[in-house]
This record gives sequence, structure tokens and C-alpha cells, in this order.
Amino acid sequence: PDLLADGTVVDTKGKEYTYKHYIRFGNANALIDFAAPEEEDPVFLVTAEGKTLFKLEVVFDEAFDATNAIGEGITLFGRDYTIGSGTDSNTLELYTSAIELTLNIGDSETVTLGDKTYRVTFTGIVEEDGDYLARITVGTSSQKVAEGNSYTIGGLDVFAKEVTYYKLPESGTVILLLGSEKTVFEDGSAVYINDESVDGTLVTLTGGVNALTNVLITFDGTSENPEKGVITEGSTYTDPVFEKVKLNFYGR
Repeated sequence: PDLLADGTVVDTKGKEYTYKHYIRFGNANALIDFAAPEEEDPVFLVTAEGKTLFKLEVVFDEAFDATNAIGEGITLFGRDYTIGSGTDSNTLELYTSAIELTLNIGDSETVTLGDKTYRVTFTGIVEEDGDYLARITVGTSSQKVAEGNSYTIGGLDVFAKEVTYYKLPESGTVILLLGSEKTVFEDGSAVYINDESVDGTLVTLTGGVNALTNVLITFDGTSENPEKGVITEGSTYTDPVFEKVKLNFYGR
């Protein structure tokens, strides 16, 4: 299945790295809960209680320096991401989006996200300290954007995947990820999505981001039920990071 398909990522020097995906189940317990005597029948549930419900692991065939792959694409457990400029020796920053939009200077496109419509215009390129920045207008709001960085413009989340400038003839192209969502994997920390921690997760980056060999995300299930971290009979637990792995407890 696509969820566990082998992947490939290419750094900015053109070197290719391959990797594999794994689901590893932990030591969660199946229990009968008699804690509520007013119930006619006992409650059957699966609980992690601080233990591991399951782990999602990415294993590279050789050490991968993600800091040399800013702006490059990578697919993890069926979700497509772009590696962000916030990636450093201890942190892997990723962006995903609802819409990828390519514009030339002067182009304008209307996009719809949910129930909102936005007019996005690429008005030009400016040079600052040797870097070329694209000027993007959303509605009446304008912002200079640098490649590999994220912004909120006119209420729209925008990630500048690529900014290209040509002198002869003078022209430019920008690739934008619109409605972008930021995911951060920091070694020894919970996963962060749009700067909010995801309960019940723990990140382990083996080798550091400069020589990455394994990305391991541990789930203990507490994001489904903060009080117990359980999957009750008839319910489903969906991993809160990739939203691809589901555990169903159909019943006894």
C-alpha cells in the first residue's frame, strides 16, 4: 500500500536517498473496566496508560543530511511534504498544503480553500542582501517572501517553495504552497503541528538531522482520550500526525 511504500528524497546537490516505512506495535493492554458499577455491562477498552500504542518509523538507506534538502519534497506515510527552512541539526521542519500554485511575474489566480476565496498575485521580485524575494499580494495585503519560508498574507497561510529570478530577459517564477500546514519533528520532543504540540507523541531522530538514519514517532494514544488514552469498544484511534494509521476496536 501507499502508506508503507518505499520513498526517495533528493538533496539540493542531486544526491538521492531512499527510505522505508514501518509500523511497530507496542505494549498497550486490553482491559475490562469495572470502574463504573452503575453500568449494566463492564466496559471493554484498549489502554496505553503511558506505554506505547504503536510507533511509525522511517529508515534511510544511508545517513541523510536534511539541512541540504531545503525546499525539496518528501513523502512520509502517504503524505507529501516540503522540507522547510527551519530545519537545523536538531529539528526537521515540514510543510504540506492544500494547493500548489506556480506563478510568473504579473500573474494572478483566484483560489478557494474551504468556504473562502483568495486572489493571489505575483507582483514582482526585489533583491535584498543578495537574495531575491518575491512580492506576493493576497487580496489587499502584500508581503515579500523568501524561498523556504512561511507567511500569513491576507489571512492565507503561504509557504514559498521556490523563488526563481532571470535577468535576461528579466522575469521570475514562484511556486507557492497555499493553506500550508507546518509539522515539526524535534528530537526528544512531541510532534508540533502549526506550533501546537500533539499530545501522546514523542520524536526520536537518530543521527541528528545532519546525518539522519531513522525518524521514529511514538504514539501512546492519549490524544484520543487525554484522561485515559484509550480506544473503547466500537471506537477508532487515528494517528494525529499523518492521519493515515487507524486502530479499530470492533468489540469482544
